[in-house]
Amino acid sequence: MTRARRFFLANLMLFGNMMANIMGVALMAALDRWAYMIRLPRTPEIMWLIIIYDLFAFTVGFGVLLTWERPIRRHLADLAGGRKSSPALKNLARRRLLNEPWVAVCLNLFLWGLAALVFPLVLFQLPVATHLGGVMALRSLFVGAITVTTAFFLLEHLLQHRLAPVFFPGGGLSRVRGAWRIRIGVRMAGLLLGACMVPFLAIIFTIKGSARLVEMGRLPAAEVLGDLQTAVVVLCVLFMANAVGLAALVTVNMVRPLREIVRVLSKVRGGDFGNRVQVMANDEIGYTADMINQMTEGLA
Repeated sequence: MTRARRFFLANLMLFGNMMANIMGVALMAALDRWAYMIRLPRTPEIMWLIIIYDLFAFTVGFGVLLTWERPIRRHLADLAGGRKSSPALKNLARRRLLNEPWVAVCLNLFLWGLAALVFPLVLFQLPVATHLGGVMALRSLFVGAITVTTAFFLLEHLLQHRLAPVFFPGGGLSRVRGAWRIRIGVRMAGLLLGACMVPFLAIIFTIKGSARLVEMGRLPAAEVLGDLQTAVVVLCVLFMANAVGLAALVTVNMVRPLREIVRVLSKVRGGDFGNRVQVMANDEIGYTADMINQMTEGLA
């Protein structure tokens, strides 16, 4: 294993989670640009608040994941150097690798939830419209939910197709004790949350907030209606793009293992018992792949 490949594999999950959060920040920037209801005044106080919190969130997220990945990196270094890791280190590294998507989800959920608390508390102390605090809280929660689901599916994809073949060359992901399984039902629930429920609620709250602004007399009805049309179109485009990306990740993560199973079973049908399924996940499909490998070993 070359140094470049080792560096790539060692930092893959870290960069994947970072990319998901960068997408979340970009989504917030797009909403701030086109959705009038959540457009923040560009005052120095607000800009410094955003910068300081982003630096805090990046430092905490980076530090927590680096600490979590220490056994993974040590075991990968042993693999790259041709050394044999101790059974304890090997098992710990495998367990933490399988659990890392869940850890990243909890970490991202905490940081975005904290933003939903911090921003309103600070904005209430500044000379800005009072409704901006609540809007910022809702925006942080909505974008945080999208970021969490994106990070979950992206990290699962990287784990299955890049890291599992290195850390589990013989399969057996479902036999790792203490590893939390990513079941198919959990995937479907995550897809439903990120592609349907969050976008629907975001549009509902945008419409309700627009009506509230008209009722309070803050803006003329005609201006609110025109801005609302722009906001809804922008939200629909952004959330549709996110839904397509999530659906593509879920499809790839489920179809490739099934194709691998079909490939091996077709060989078995022809009397060739020397092929093995490359196990990529610790879900129901991965467990089935392990069972097929044990069956072909018994028939060989």
